[in-house]
Amino acid sequence: MGSLVGEAFDHWINHQGRFWGVAGPSIVAFAALSIIEILSIPHFYAMGWDVPHSLFWSGTRILLITLILYQWFKYALYDDWNQRRSTLLGKDLFPWHAFISGGFIAFLVAQSIFLRIIFLLWGEFLSGRLPSAEEPNRGATVRWLFDVPIDLIGQIALALFFGGFLLFLPSRAAGLSWGPWRAFREASGIRSRLIATAAFLSFVSIAGERILSFLEAFVPPRQGALLDQAWISPVVSIRGLLICFIELLTLYVLAHTVSRLFVMKTGWIPEPYPQPWTSDSAARD
Repeated sequence: MGSLVGEAFDHWINHQGRFWGVAGPSIVAFAALSIIEILSIPHFYAMGWDVPHSLFWSGTRILLITLILYQWFKYALYDDWNQRRSTLLGKDLFPWHAFISGGFIAFLVAQSIFLRIIFLLWGEFLSGRLPSAEEPNRGATVRWLFDVPIDLIGQIALALFFGGFLLFLPSRAAGLSWGPWRAFREASGIRSRLIATAAFLSFVSIAGERILSFLEAFVPPRQGALLDQAWISPVVSIRGLLICFIELLTLYVLAHTVSRLFVMKTGWIPEPYPQPWTSDSAARD
């Protein structure tokens, strides 16, 4: 697993143009979505639509992550993906499968639901142990529970639960009609490496965010500065941009690593694809 992750980082270093071609617009899109989401909160809450508001923006974020991850799986599986995509775009019907996959969306939605269930159960657990008015001294005994890193625990649990199914993602990007259970069975022999990769990258993502939050505490506040405005600081601050970059980098490494394991396990190779300038008669010849 370590060698595959190292190979993925080397691949990232040598393909900066490919990475930033997707990551650059993605960072702008995440920033714009965050601004719009924050500005829309008062209007949704005034109408009592706080839950639909949260679900809508969570779904929008999942859709954007799906678009990003799908492209990077395509790049990892097809060296000539740019040419293939250009050829697909030249056809009469818009090729949705070149940009998004229903299986991808379902997989990431299931992960999001799983994580929300963990947070919900933890919240119910904490609320059931809060001290009542008759038990003021009980607060000290449960205060430490609020310091439990439930976000890290939740992400690791997510990796452990879904890691064994990760071959489902490259199979969809390769155009195979695998279901989740087929992907789980095909992962026999490499399942532990898939789970370890997912858990490691989840740890890197959360740890990076924690480190940035820790370093931010040493930055003196700038009263009255534009960056201190509550609605814009999470978007334009260096911390927000770095967190977004770390998340995108982990997605890139995940796509490359899982694709390599998929090819190693199945021996899959992409079918030859006609170049955009190749005529039908030449292709038949």
